[in-house]
Amino acid sequence: MESTPPFLFIEGREIPVELRVNRRARRYILKVDPFKPAILLTCPSERQKKAALAFAGERLDWIARQLSEAPTPQPFIAGTNIPLRGVDHEIINEPDKRRSVEVYASPKRIVIGGDPIHLGRRLEDWLRREARRDFSAQADLFCTQLGVDRRRITVRDTKTRWGSCSSNGTISFNWRLILSPKFVYRYVIAHEVSHLRHMDHSVLFWRTVDSLVGDRQEAESWLKDHGTSLYAYGVLPATPRNLTAA
Repeated sequence: MESTPPFLFIEGREIPVELRVNRRARRYILKVDPFKPAILLTCPSERQKKAALAFAGERLDWIARQLSEAPTPQPFIAGTNIPLRGVDHEIINEPDKRRSVEVYASPKRIVIGGDPIHLGRRLEDWLRREARRDFSAQADLFCTQLGVDRRRITVRDTKTRWGSCSSNGTISFNWRLILSPKFVYRYVIAHEVSHLRHMDHSVLFWRTVDSLVGDRQEAESWLKDHGTSLYAYGVLPATPRNLTAA
């Protein structure tokens, strides 16, 4: 029988805690997903779970601040704008049009055909395909420059990192990067492809990244300042179902 996940009370709300064990972790890692909402808590071992929960419980003010400072949800609905490759495009629904997604340059818009009830899913599926296509092509260019080979590329909706590279050469990216400016996701791709040569963050690794994209500071700053906002897209506004009596 499945046990009920733990939760913390934050300003009158029950916020579930997604508690995970990662034996490679050297400390407790506390993050907040404001759009579920949920508290993401990682600890190094099973026996440290209780202590990890106490650690989170001592940081309720910080968690509350993360929740309150979250960007406003930007659902995929007709009439809203999304920053495709960093450039705002209005979402248009044409119910009588065949079930497809088309991009127009003037004015900048994304037209989705078919029943509006499926618009959000159809648009996200299309964005994921665009992300895989763009990221794969750019990764191949960087691989050629470095003389390295990659394996498959996946796109996911990860919460803790923009990209990753496994020791076997498989690279994964967060599909939401397709909403960021091109210089931002080029940097993330360069970062992961550079791991095919250096599976660390040594001086040689960073020199390799710089050889691909030059000055990376602008991209890093953009992700620090605006990265969280990418998680707001496609998210429906929260309902009061998590509210409890004060």
